[in-house]
Amino acid sequence: MRKKKQNKFSLLNKRLLNGAFVNFKIMKKHLKEDPSKVIFLDIDGVLNSDNFFTSKYHDRLLLSRGEQGIMHDPRACALLGKIKKATNCKIVMSSSWRNFYFSKRKDAKFLAKPLKKELKKNGIIIRDKIAYESDDEYTEKYLEWFSSENPEPFKVEKLFDRGLQIDCYLKRHPEIKKFVIFDDSDVDLFLFGEHFIQTNPIVGLTEEDVKKAIGLLI
Repeated sequence: MRKKKQNKFSLLNKRLLNGAFVNFKIMKKHLKEDPSKVIFLDIDGVLNSDNFFTSKYHDRLLLSRGEQGIMHDPRACALLGKIKKATNCKIVMSSSWRNFYFSKRKDAKFLAKPLKKELKKNGIIIRDKIAYESDDEYTEKYLEWFSSENPEPFKVEKLFDRGLQIDCYLKRHPEIKKFVIFDDSDVDLFLFGEHFIQTNPIVGLTEEDVKKAIGLLI
């Protein structure tokens, strides 16, 4: 009887050690990521989409997990993982999701937990985010045009919104040599040229987007 108990105990220890080893491997890989290559990541319209939210798969996912807040598409997360694996880049959160992704509040953690879990499954741990910066005067002009009935398009000639925040991050991190911006909105991000990959919010991140990103980061 003692031998059986010892064997069970040894087996349990082995499983725990294996689990710790797997987590250590993930962390070790993350620590070795290349800081000269960065993805600035938006979430809505990139890691989720209109198609995902209206799909039967999304409904089944909610039922199977018993959760109320599945806000990400596992398919899109896997595609992001392909870029991470191919380039070993660092991923920086540029999405407004950063308000609760890095929050210590219980309600915020509840919302972010499923996404963090899915990303980790694909070898991704996000530890950094852009800071809030704004050109208040230019932003006010843009908002005035946006709320008006002026049929003429607003000619964006400078970074003032999320683009300004990303630009400030780049200036604070001169080690960054290659970068990609994933976002479904192009308010001022188009000024980054080929570095900006605009996703379609109807479908989210695609294989074509992945190929472009890898090409820019390798």
